[in-house]
Amino acid sequence: MKNLKILKKAYCLNLEKIDNPELHNEEIMYYETRGKAKKDLAELHSCYGVTINNEPISFLNIPIKRCKKADIVLYKNKPIQKYMIEAIKRLDEHNKKLDDFLENDEVEFCYIRKHGSYYRWGYAGYTGFKHKAGIYSKEDAVKHCKNIIELECIPINIEEHNAILKTEIDEIKKGIIVSVNCR
Repeated sequence: MKNLKILKKAYCLNLEKIDNPELHNEEIMYYETRGKAKKDLAELHSCYGVTINNEPISFLNIPIKRCKKADIVLYKNKPIQKYMIEAIKRLDEHNKKLDDFLENDEVEFCYIRKHGSYYRWGYAGYTGFKHKAGIYSKEDAVKHCKNIIELECIPINIEEHNAILKTEIDEIKKGIIVSVNCR
C-alpha cells in the first residue's frame, strides 16, 4: 500500500486548533499543493466565521492538515480513496471464497445467512430457525451472495436437514384436530 500512486492529496481544516470546533466540520478537499489548500480553505472558512484565538482565519494562520487516508490513489487501475482499499480486499476475499465454494462438488444446496439469521424461502424475510430457512441451489446462493460481504452460503447436509424437518412435522402432527362429529 505504500507504493500507491497518489492522484489527489486530501486536506481539511484542523478542528483541534480553532475556536468552537463543534460548529464546523472536517470537510475534505483535494488540492495539488499545500499552498492551494490553504488559500481555498482560508477563503471558504472565513465566510463561516472561523477564528483562532478570536482572530479571523486567513491564509497565514489557517490550520490545515493532510488527510492521507482520504487521498485519491490508483488501486487496480481505478481511482479510489485510500481508506477503501481494506474494504475492497475483504470483498475480494469474500468473492474468492464464494468462487471456491462454487467449485465444491460435495455441496448441492445452501442456506443463505446474514448476521446469524437465515433467509426464508424466496429471499423473503429472515428466521433464526433452520427448519424455516429457504433452500437455495448452490449456484443461486453464490450469485446472490457475491459482492455482499454480510451474506454467507451455508452448505446443507441433506440428511441433517431432512431429520430436522421430519422432527418438526411430527411436532406439528400432534396439533392436528380430528373431529369425531364430522358430517
